[in-house]
Amino acid sequence: YIIAAAEASSNLSRFDGVRYGNRGSNDNIEEMFIKTRSNFFGDEVNIILRGHNYGWPVITYGKNYSGTIISKLTHHEGMDQPVFHWTPSIAVCGIAFYEGSQFPEWKNNLLATSLKYERLHRVELDGMNMVKDEIIFEAKSRVRDVEVGPDGIIYVALEDPGRIVKLTRYSK
Repeated sequence: YIIAAAEASSNLSRFDGVRYGNRGSNDNIEEMFIKTRSNFFGDEVNIILRGHNYGWPVITYGKNYSGTIISKLTHHEGMDQPVFHWTPSIAVCGIAFYEGSQFPEWKNNLLATSLKYERLHRVELDGMNMVKDEIIFEAKSRVRDVEVGPDGIIYVALEDPGRIVKLTRYSK
């Protein structure tokens, strides 16, 4: 499976990185998850499928930083809705699927960083639907990226000052 991170702005849409990893155990299906960060309102997570139209900027939950509307439409025939979106925007930056052994109950959950609120989210999915959005780490610093090590430990990149935080299961 391919997990991709991308950013969307009102005048440019570009990929800022591609990560390879697993989501689920079915090796016959490839999915590309992409997160798009709106200027101000409405970060999205989409599953990219061949031939589908995700509507940017015709449909969006986002607004410009000035507060002006990018589009009045959030739905349009022939355009796919996101798997889920954060409204208002959390300024999602890094994403990763959890496939480790430290937190087996989180298998296949999406980890998403928040620049704006300085935290790490764990998103539980049921197929293409968000079941739960839980804040698992309050960093008190902008959260840039998240990665899962081969040992299942979660590594979180923070700024101000720049550092890596390691999240492991607590044991007495």
